[in-house]
Amino acid sequence: MAEENTENKSTPGIGMRMTISMISKKFSKAANISTNTLSDWMRKEKEAQKLVLLDCRPEEEYVVSRIPGAVRVDYENEAESILEKIPDAQTDKSARIVCYCAAGYRSSLVVEKLQDHFKKLGTRPPWEMYNLEGSIFKWANEGRTMVDVNNKRTPFAHPYNAVFDGKTLYSLDTSERADCIIPKNPNEMTTSISNNSNKLTTFIQNTSNELTTSIPNNSNELTTSIPDKPDNYIVNLYED
Repeated sequence: MAEENTENKSTPGIGMRMTISMISKKFSKAANISTNTLSDWMRKEKEAQKLVLLDCRPEEEYVVSRIPGAVRVDYENEAESILEKIPDAQTDKSARIVCYCAAGYRSSLVVEKLQDHFKKLGTRPPWEMYNLEGSIFKWANEGRTMVDVNNKRTPFAHPYNAVFDGKTLYSLDTSERADCIIPKNPNEMTTSISNNSNKLTTFIQNTSNELTTSIPNNSNELTTSIPDKPDNYIVNLYED
């Protein structure tokens, strides 16, 4: 499925930019590519043939939506097991391995895990390897193509949230952005929404000091402290 051109459709919010920056610093060995770059590669047949997309999320996330053509891998597996999922026909030296997850943390971990594997073997990786910055959250928020378990186009991104032990369902239709989190115990979270809920939706666990959000009168000045595993938290800040 060819990726449509959605350049400049959405400007990343402050929360997304902070997450991308933090992950990039934590996994400094992992090279990153933008959603624009991946979309461009997918639209060009010659470039698309070189692509190997690795979805580093759990099965329950992968079956709801994924980037077309992606193969799921378990980010907790050893490098050898991950490498077995890469199609043999796409393992020549011109191949490009692009890893993604929800926000980029787990996929960056996979990239560095594969790099360390080849380093221990005393060789360089045989292909280019990248993390997709912002991963499927950014991809979906930009309205780019995603497919479900039946390979049908879907507007939903549905990540598993380990902190709340619940599910987060995003409707990413261009006319409406709906953010809904359903924890097992509603008392375990609070919700902070700015005057314009389409601009800011933040879900915070009451019992945890790992994530704090300051929302001043001007929501564009939002500051957020992001924990080690940002995939476990959801902070969406949309800008006009």
